[in-house]
Amino acid sequence: MDSETTGQKGQRQKSPNAPAYSLQECQEDTRKIFRVENQVPISRESIAEHLGLAAQSGPFNRKLSSLRQYGLLEPTGKDLRVSDLFLRIEHATDEEERRRSLREALGRPTIFQGLLAQYESSGMPSDINLTNQLVLKYRFTKKNAETVAKAFLESCRFAGLSQGRPFAPLFPLSPSATGVSKLGPAEPQKNVAPSSDYNRRYEERQTQCRQEIPLGVGRRAVVELPEDVSTEEIAKIVRVLQALSNTGM
Repeated sequence: MDSETTGQKGQRQKSPNAPAYSLQECQEDTRKIFRVENQVPISRESIAEHLGLAAQSGPFNRKLSSLRQYGLLEPTGKDLRVSDLFLRIEHATDEEERRRSLREALGRPTIFQGLLAQYESSGMPSDINLTNQLVLKYRFTKKNAETVAKAFLESCRFAGLSQGRPFAPLFPLSPSATGVSKLGPAEPQKNVAPSSDYNRRYEERQTQCRQEIPLGVGRRAVVELPEDVSTEEIAKIVRVLQALSNTGM
């Protein structure tokens, strides 16, 4: 991933290594290579030509890194070749086999392994939520976090993993709210204007991103952030947490 200049004497913050491109895009790029080269070993310069990119450019370096992290290209000596995993995806005998192979490729990048472990069973987060998670937990720069979040969520959709969660109401519903009660049909509801306190709480929920961070068995931290939180604000949060840690809390 790219580095970004921070405010401390021009130092550059380097983000962890993670795919900058979606699995679908990388599968299509590998297909271009395979159609010409099959599984013959190929140099990075030849790969760049097949993809229409300059071999020493940043976009090509990020693309090649993504192809390798997904396991679609694998090293053979000083060169690379199209992997068997790509062939299992491309020539799957049925949809189930294809999904298994896509899931395997999606779980190859180390960062994506952690994200899948956190979200796969409960449903994928929003792009804003995931971007903040990458910044806070994995120490990505904001720009790179946005790129990786987009690549991960697009890859999940391509692999058939759902992004949504079942809707849960913010407040428990009373029996009459369902339209049926033990005593019979509910009376028609009157139009009652929501209270100012309710409106305030609703607006706060709409503009905040709530992130739960597992700490260990039976322990978790809950962070609520504005959806438009800036890099400077996140840095301030980190400094506060570090100060709390130094005090022994």
